[in-house]
Amino acid sequence: MIKEVQWFWRRLFTFLFTGVNSLAVATIVWKIDDPGALKWIGLGLIFANIMLAFVYMAGATLVDLTRLKSEAIKTAEEVKEIIT
Repeated sequence: MIKEVQWFWRRLFTFLFTGVNSLAVATIVWKIDDPGALKWIGLGLIFANIMLAFVYMAGATLVDLTRLKSEAIKTAEEVKEIIT
């Protein structure tokens, strides 16, 4: 069993990542005039924030996220077999 990450480091990572992410959003919005590019960049940054919230609030580690991904792929393959 992997030792749980301490809350201090999780908070520090979260606050630093949020700050960098916010700075990236501000810089991108300031420099890009193309609405199509802004849409996709914005959606990508929103996804990054969702993943960050998942890691912070749920306390998921990389191992947990890897297990979640593998279970999702396994379930998708089972559903595909049922459908076909």
